[in-house]
Amino acid sequence: MQSGDTDKVMKSLLSFYSDAALIELKQPLYKWLQHPDEKVRCVSALLLSEHPEWYTTKLVREVLRDPSPHVRMAGVYAIQRHPEWWDEITEELVPLLGDPSLDIRYWAVRLAANINDPLFVRPLIAGLAEEANHQRASTFGERCNALERITGVQFPPIPEWREGQGTYSERSTEARLSMTRRWENWLKTQGDQHK
Repeated sequence: MQSGDTDKVMKSLLSFYSDAALIELKQPLYKWLQHPDEKVRCVSALLLSEHPEWYTTKLVREVLRDPSPHVRMAGVYAIQRHPEWWDEITEELVPLLGDPSLDIRYWAVRLAANINDPLFVRPLIAGLAEEANHQRASTFGERCNALERITGVQFPPIPEWREGQGTYSERSTEARLSMTRRWENWLKTQGDQHK
């Protein structure tokens, strides 16, 4: 574990995954969350998620703010597994809805749907246009699903889908942009309800 070889350290850490002996690593794991190598930080975050009682809100926030997308994704994974953290960490997830990593963004949007907090409504709507314009159909669809789940509001696609219509066709893109405008207009009618 004291090796300067990052791969050896990472493999050693992973050998403890789901092992009762992991308790011996509690204090070192906190230290390794600050390790210069992102792989070690990522594995440390994953191992800590095996023992949620070791995580603190402060640690989860640090993991979600890490410069490495792999470490942030480990944080999202940990939060998905531990609904007991959701109330305390909701605000920390908001920036991840627009994360530069498209994988993190996608999973953060899915997590927002599960958490089902009105705090997510505005940032979910704010990202719709970008997803539509860059033809990120999956993330766009997840944003809409999250919004429908949180608000109870649903907008059918206009123009409506036709058999044989491709996911990235002009018609599909226009339907996504139309839905974006309708969500934006809906938000304007809500006043201060979704700040």
